[in-house]
Amino acid sequence: MTAMTTDQSTVFWQREAPATVGAPLGRDLDVDVLVIGGGYTGLSSALCLKEAEPGLRVAVIERDFVGFGASGRNSGYLTSLLGHDLWTLRRRLGDERGRVAAAFGAAAVDHVVATIERLGIACDLEMTGLCSPALSPGQERLADRLHAAAAALGVASERWDGARTRAALGVELFRGAFHVPKGGILQPFKLAQGLLAAARAAGVEVYEGTAMESLELGPVVVARAGGRTIRAGHAVVATNAYTREPRAYRRHFAPLHVYSVVTAPLTTAQWEAIGGWRGREGFYTLHHILYALRPTADGRILAATGNVRYFWNDRLHVAESPDYGMLEGAIGWLWPALRGIRIESRWEGVIGVTLSDFPSLGRHPRHANVVHAIAYCGHGVALANYAGTVVRDLVLGRPGAHEGLPFVGKAPFPPVPGEPLRSAVAAGYLGVLRGLDALANRGTRRR
Repeated sequence: MTAMTTDQSTVFWQREAPATVGAPLGRDLDVDVLVIGGGYTGLSSALCLKEAEPGLRVAVIERDFVGFGASGRNSGYLTSLLGHDLWTLRRRLGDERGRVAAAFGAAAVDHVVATIERLGIACDLEMTGLCSPALSPGQERLADRLHAAAAALGVASERWDGARTRAALGVELFRGAFHVPKGGILQPFKLAQGLLAAARAAGVEVYEGTAMESLELGPVVVARAGGRTIRAGHAVVATNAYTREPRAYRRHFAPLHVYSVVTAPLTTAQWEAIGGWRGREGFYTLHHILYALRPTADGRILAATGNVRYFWNDRLHVAESPDYGMLEGAIGWLWPALRGIRIESRWEGVIGVTLSDFPSLGRHPRHANVVHAIAYCGHGVALANYAGTVVRDLVLGRPGAHEGLPFVGKAPFPPVPGEPLRSAVAAGYLGVLRGLDALANRGTRRR
């Protein structure tokens, strides 16, 4: 693996709070736990382990800088969602197991909020709740199903009518919405940097700019990273969509590319023209490939997703994309008063997606001292942070809240095939979703 670099000015969150990159690994190490990956999962796992067992020697290696990947590129939605949506979760797991999974997602949000408050992390957290508005009759029916599923699974929710939705979000096309009060928005890169500071303060060794070159599994894990050797009693694979070793994990997920844009700050007149967005609820539409939009702390609008892409053989960071134009157009589509607004930041991110829509957490099937937590399917702000508690319990061999969850200790099913079938499956699957969303969009003006 080779080190990757990026111009931080291209990612709005990283431009707003640029990282001070720490020193790379400069010597061989012998540690109790080696954590591979310096994002939410890696940092929260290291911090949870040190807080549980202060005597452990824990080291984190990151090939670029902390928050380079999804932890510093996501849209900053703090959501309790697991799987594609609550209706699908209930249909797949049933009410009893679905309630266990939904409770885990809710606990993940509570964990992140408590961590931010306990550690004093200034990351612009706003507990606004999250909204899923409907643009077509079919999406209205889906909002009804989501509200019923939430009640069955013990998730507090609201079913907004069209008038309330339009008043709250300022989008005349919206017919209604499904709203979950638990959740909100935050600045994701500031959260990653806050976790880094807390981990270092707790005694975790963090080495940035240190690319892993090889990983040998056994009773003692031996890694080559940055030209040095690290020996560890346990290893934690926390590299999400960037995971390449152990190779078996590549069948757990596929890396999908998503794109984001951020506008210039809106003027007072522009905010008034779209109704003010006074509740500041982040929302994502009820498309199969959703549009995600939210305000930022300094008065801008972020628009993300709208489309996702897969590139042959898991190629990462392909920055040029027509999806930037699609997102810019979506802002004007939803709020005609903002057509032509200046876009000041555009960037690409990569998320790990399983065919089951569940994350993958557990021990290596042949090496119990190797633990992984990857592939959050786009819901990683809450889940990737809470995964640190699961990793802690797996490494220390103690029971925890994760027991009985369908996505812990089992490889995702069905597995993602290798190339060339991987590209064909991705193209077919995404093509169907795009077609369904195009049909839904045809009904957006008939209200």
